[in-house]
Amino acid sequence: MSELSTDWEIDVRPHRIRVIAWVSATIVVVGMTLGGVLARIHSTGPRIEVSDQISIAGVGFVIAAGILLLTRPRLRANSAEIRVRNVFVDRVYGWKDVLGVTFPEKSPWARLELPADEYIPIMAIRADDGESAVDAIERFRELGRKYSTNTDSA
Repeated sequence: MSELSTDWEIDVRPHRIRVIAWVSATIVVVGMTLGGVLARIHSTGPRIEVSDQISIAGVGFVIAAGILLLTRPRLRANSAEIRVRNVFVDRVYGWKDVLGVTFPEKSPWARLELPADEYIPIMAIRADDGESAVDAIERFRELGRKYSTNTDSA
């Protein structure tokens, strides 16, 4: 991987899913913590110890961390590289390797078109973000016209 750059000409992150993920993670943590606290009060079932209560809250934090993985996607580009980070994977491409960006009909997110009919999803540009997704696609295509060496680029 190349050295971290701070001069990104485009830096896109999804908007709606980040809000939903943070709200959902907060609800899970509060709910599981509250459930752990209340599990010991008026329990008619098995005996609940403090360690069980802590474990219930801990499971809530683990679930919340999983939900927050949805906030990771990001697209960054400058004259030297395109960096696509999805939920688990961070990939770096040069402009010479990219044919363009498309947004297939009924697709939840855009995709980076690569040679040999390959593509990589760009989860940072989501359909449910509406106009901000359209703006991100247009800005990325403008960079493609500016930096790409491919004749059929962007």
